[in-house]
Amino acid sequence: MIKQIKDSLRELFLFFRNPDDKPSSNQTLREKSLKLFLILILDLAIASLFALVLSALEKQGLFSMENHKIIELLKSMPKGVVFISFIIFVPIIEELIFRLYLRYKNNYLLRLIVSLFYVAGKNRKERIEKQIKKVWYKKYGYIFYFSAILFGFVHIFNFNSDKNLLLLFPIITAPQIFLGLFAGYLRVRFNLIWGYFLHAIHNLVLLLPFLLAGNSIGLLNTDTNEYSIKIEEVFQKDNKQVAKYFPDSVYFQNYKLKDIIAYTSKMDNWLIEGNNLGKMNQILNVGFKNKIDSNSVDRQIIENELISLYNFKIENKNRIDSVWTIFIEDSLKLNQFKTDSIKGNYWSYSNDSAIIHRVNFAGIALAIQNSQKKKVFLKDNIAGRFNIRLNTKNLKDLRMELDSIYGVSLVESIATIEYLNMNFENKE
Repeated sequence: MIKQIKDSLRELFLFFRNPDDKPSSNQTLREKSLKLFLILILDLAIASLFALVLSALEKQGLFSMENHKIIELLKSMPKGVVFISFIIFVPIIEELIFRLYLRYKNNYLLRLIVSLFYVAGKNRKERIEKQIKKVWYKKYGYIFYFSAILFGFVHIFNFNSDKNLLLLFPIITAPQIFLGLFAGYLRVRFNLIWGYFLHAIHNLVLLLPFLLAGNSIGLLNTDTNEYSIKIEEVFQKDNKQVAKYFPDSVYFQNYKLKDIIAYTSKMDNWLIEGNNLGKMNQILNVGFKNKIDSNSVDRQIIENELISLYNFKIENKNRIDSVWTIFIEDSLKLNQFKTDSIKGNYWSYSNDSAIIHRVNFAGIALAIQNSQKKKVFLKDNIAGRFNIRLNTKNLKDLRMELDSIYGVSLVESIATIEYLNMNFENKE
């Protein structure tokens, strides 16, 4: 067994020193399977090594795996479809495009070119074919390595455009280049199906963590004596958003990065701007617990970890903008909607309405502000909690409803508003 392994590896490296278009003869299924297994181990070891290198480059800000095409597909397509595509269809198509022609007898483009010379006579056709074969076998090493490099290069389009992408191309696509070399060897020595097997298993192993991760994959899981924090990136968001607040902890499920930054910075999310909407709208699960103080949540720790993971800076900017001030014109009307219930607040927003139960007057102002994305200041106040339903689709109807039903009016003015800008290193 050990001798077989040594002989297989020696034959592999001799082939790479001088590739030739010659299939292996008298290879049993067991011998072919052993070579496939050995090559698979080499391929995955090399892929793992370069994964560490890419991780180091990413930490230095030279490269980003964010919005890799596979991750984007996992966000937009069912996992079963992604699995079938990348384990069955993609390897078949790529093997046909990049490896089928590595055997002269299956290089149908060259054979078509040769056949075109048939009109010039059989003898001329045979001379042309002989010359083409001579060049093919003499320069086969260049053809073989070009195929592997081209295979690696096309995978650069799996990543977002970046100024360092072409510069780092040999490192970024090295796993695919080595896969191209190994699959090319199997294609030449055995046949196309063995290269497909390697390609499919390679994709399966690399996709497995994503496929087993549920709808999310962990980005950070830190547990210290002072606090614990967990951040997951969601691939396929369900319809349920959950936010749980406790004196010493907080948990967000299916929340946008922008909304979590709004929480950490204590700002309304519509006051959050940025230069990369895709990243700002990335869906996350975030959990934090304070272990040394049972009465506080350190929002700054959450914010710092998100800044580190997504590589952005926060800048506060002031801008003169249109605002509203809310006045109580008729407290008798408003008091008709007062409630004595001791249950917690209830907030519900849709495209055309806002339903709020058991909120104070400031909560009414906040509901108007959130639905209209416009700052609302309190001029008056009134004791108690209220159940309110607002028509938020049309501003004119909203103002009329506030005045006629709730005895409240909105007066427009100008004020300086503070906005928060998320300035990402990689712009959209």
